Amino acid sequence: MKSVWNTVGYYDLKNLSRGIQIHQTSKEHIHNHLGLKNLEKNYFSILDVVNEHGMSKSIQNDLISCISEFLINQIKNEIKQCIFYSIQIDDTTDISQKTQCSIIIRYVTDKSELVERFLGFHNVSEDRTVQGLFNLVNSVLHEFDIENKLVGQCYDGACVMSGHLTDLQARVKEVAPNALFTHCLAHRLNLVLQHGCSINAKCRKRIPQFVQTRWSSRSKILHTIVNEWSGFINVFDCISKDPKSSSESICGAIGHFKNLKTFEFAFLALVFNDIFVYTDNLFNILQNKSFDVEFCLRKINITYDLINKKRNEPEFLKLFNQAVTLTKPPKATRNESNNQSNFKILFYEIIDNILMQLNTRFQDTNKLLFLQLADVTKFKEYSCTFPVNALNNLKSTYPNIFYNINTLKVELEVLYSDVKYQNLLHIYDMVKIIEQDALKDILPEAYKLFILILTIPSTSVSIKMSFSCLKRIKTCSRNSISQVRLSSVSILSIDKSLINQLKKTESFYDDIINMYSSQKDRSINLTYKT
Repeated sequence: MKSVWNTVGYYDLKNLSRGIQIHQTSKEHIHNHLGLKNLEKNYFSILDVVNEHGMSKSIQNDLISCISEFLINQIKNEIKQCIFYSIQIDDTTDISQKTQCSIIIRYVTDKSELVERFLGFHNVSEDRTVQGLFNLVNSVLHEFDIENKLVGQCYDGACVMSGHLTDLQARVKEVAPNALFTHCLAHRLNLVLQHGCSINAKCRKRIPQFVQTRWSSRSKILHTIVNEWSGFINVFDCISKDPKSSSESICGAIGHFKNLKTFEFAFLALVFNDIFVYTDNLFNILQNKSFDVEFCLRKINITYDLINKKRNEPEFLKLFNQAVTLTKPPKATRNESNNQSNFKILFYEIIDNILMQLNTRFQDTNKLLFLQLADVTKFKEYSCTFPVNALNNLKSTYPNIFYNINTLKVELEVLYSDVKYQNLLHIYDMVKIIEQDALKDILPEAYKLFILILTIPSTSVSIKMSFSCLKRIKTCSRNSISQVRLSSVSILSIDKSLINQLKKTESFYDDIINMYSSQKDRSINLTYKT
């Protein structure tokens, strides 16, 4: 059990009983809570069993169930009090070949804190159809005013989820018309790089591949190779000449050695490594769940401009000469004008293809034109020229939410013209200022707009993190864990920051004790020796 607790990252489960003992001044008071009214001091109490002999499966399950249920109730209360919320959904196959669907809800609390909460794993192995997934989403969200408060849904782009006819996002939108669909931006960037590199077959073959869904893992390998080029050559040369090396190692080393000595391979490695400097930075931004869609799209445009600026002859010559230095080809090859011209054409083709992929993959962001209203970097510009098109886009996208559009326009004009708000970096900064200055009631429509933009997810990275937790739990529990316990333990791990917050409240232990004691009668009938 200790390994499981360590795996989920919350070993305090066992310490909960110790905390209960410390928290209560009277052990008899705890016994009353647990229904152990007739238990004398020289007998084991339920707390002693958990502390010293905490291997009882039923006790473990009851405690885990109580804490996870308590967390879920807290999350439900937060969702009911928030203005809007959005969902992130994805599924994966665990090591027992069961399809686990993960659901995460993103919202801004009544204290203007942006959070993402995990609602558990759901086994959808028996029904992975669109209707089955829709029934799951509807059953989870029906108590949270899904018709009016659900404003966003984000998936990774699987056809069953992100199509435009009878898929999940369309079904959800029938019930919740305000649920705008966004394709995970980080997943789009992966597709941009995969298809952008496929222009050259040799490049696609020779760039090291590690994790199919995370391009940054490949770029790190390529960056290491470029910076340690001579070191890799020496290593592969030693392996190929070492009589103790296996035949498989020798063949592989010879192949890699030849690649590193080839000018074409060196040139392509340098070109893509130069591009990855910008895309890695963008990937890290898109992987950050705290950034809103507007901020991420702004960074995508900046990355596009930076890559586009590299499309010139000086940049090509710099990379060409670096490749010459790495491979040191004969002078005849180095000075051959036709050879240089061919590589110049290849260089421009690679840049153009990456730019084309960026345009293609992110072209549907026109539906998010209203995000410009919250671009804090342009507040000074908007004070002179109001973004009317963005306001009209907002009105057409969310007519049921922003029906008083004139009031919103006036409130935004006030914010745009205030110098205090013209040097901010992120819309979240604006929301925190409104909270601190108690402006929510003075600028209700503008605050509602900013909360909505923060709520719309830009990436489903949190879903991928929950899958990592699933793998750790399934591995350490030897795949024998039940579905209920799996979901509960996952909640304890993923939402552990919320647990740490709740532990600071005085009622936390009392609430857990009350839930634990109310599950069933835990009184022990004892026969005393006369």
